[in-house]
Amino acid sequence: GMKAFDAVAHLRKAKNVAKAVSGIVKGQKKANNAPSKKQ
Repeated sequence: GMKAFDAVAHLRKAKNVAKAVSGIVKGQKKANNAPSKKQ
């Protein structure tokens, strides 16, 4: 039973990582589109 539990935990972790990554990407896109961009 532990192997199945580990697999589920791993999937949940992967989902959370994917969510975090997509959140970061969205944030960067918003920052790039912001008009107050001075370089």
